[in-house]
Amino acid sequence: MWNDCHNNQTFFTLKRNKKRPSDFTNRRKKEYYSAIETELFKEEREREREREREHNQFHLNQLNPKN
Repeated sequence: MWNDCHNNQTFFTLKRNKKRPSDFTNRRKKEYYSAIETELFKEEREREREREREHNQFHLNQLNPKN
């Protein structure tokens, strides 16, 4: 079994193709993680805006009580 696999040309072809340039893989990782970071950043900014709105509304209610 071992010899069949290692004598087979496709084994070496697959092994050679597996060794991709690391910069290609790293670039893909960077794109993937930067996309995630961008999405997280958007969500965090949205949460900050929501907090800011609530905070401002709180102060407006203190200045202009509706009683």
